[in-house]
Amino acid sequence: MENFLTHIQWIFSGVGVVIITGLIGWRKKKKKDGFNSKNIQVQNSNNNIQTEGNVNINNITTTIYKTEDLKKESPITILANKFYQIFEEHGVSRGQIPSFIDEKFNIQYVDVADEDSIIPKINDNLLDWVSYKFRIKRSWFDATENDFWNNRLYDSVYCYKQHWTFLRLIENLIDELNPYQYKDYIKVYFLKNFKEFKGDDTKNMGMVLIVLEVLIGKTTTGPIYKYILIRNNLRWDYWKSRQDIKRMIRIVEKLGIDNDGKDLSEEEFEKISSEKIVPRNILSKFSMVTWYPYDYDGSFNDRIDESEFEQDEDFKYSLKEIDKEVFEMLERKKQEFRDKYK
Repeated sequence: MENFLTHIQWIFSGVGVVIITGLIGWRKKKKKDGFNSKNIQVQNSNNNIQTEGNVNINNITTTIYKTEDLKKESPITILANKFYQIFEEHGVSRGQIPSFIDEKFNIQYVDVADEDSIIPKINDNLLDWVSYKFRIKRSWFDATENDFWNNRLYDSVYCYKQHWTFLRLIENLIDELNPYQYKDYIKVYFLKNFKEFKGDDTKNMGMVLIVLEVLIGKTTTGPIYKYILIRNNLRWDYWKSRQDIKRMIRIVEKLGIDNDGKDLSEEEFEKISSEKIVPRNILSKFSMVTWYPYDYDGSFNDRIDESEFEQDEDFKYSLKEIDKEVFEMLERKKQEFRDKYK
């Protein structure tokens, strides 16, 4: 009891008041200034206390964030970042944006100086133009982080049991270009996630992804492309789906369009299939083809396994229809072009 009274007297004595007041003032200053320092550490035996990152006290770890890390970006800042992102992922640097965008939008170099400088220039007409130019979903610009569907960049074209849709798609691209030069603008990638072609016995479900790459412009550092994904239910181990893939290969071959076959890792395949990334970086890293799609255009040849010989008479007949339709379509387009410019 006497010890307790002694402590109480000491606390309220002059020395005790000075020490306590000093501690309170020091704590307030730490609270005020602590986050201004990038990383302050206080050593106390084995304890390591810091103002950000992982904090370990008596073997218990927690995380402290800087106040600036807790600030949420405004929707308009996120929109501006997306604007820059879509150009950069297509190979257009910020410094190249003014010369790449249509002159009617009057984008100057000062407008792309930093994240915020582009904001006064962004409007619905500009976003519509960018979406059309790169063939991405306009809703992607407005999507929130948790908006699953609109966070996808692309709307894949559905071609399962509809190979004519694939031909119509390319026909529309020919209309945008011209029937004499379209081959210089279009390339088709046939991407797969399995090793060997074994017909119905193909392993790993034999998934195939088709990507059309279309030249839409050039910068001082190289060509710029837009991408169209054909991805729904294209499986090599299922005969109906496999025959549809072979029909699309046949269409590409008869149109004389450049095409490559490439093997992707599961991770790469999933990334492109997700429709959330621009395929450019993955496609550009492959310098060599790993298989030749024209070997699988439905014809019988000694370059493929016998399990790939399609004996179905309906399939054989569909190839003849494709050959005829492609020829007639090209002749029609050429005549329309000549009539337009004669």
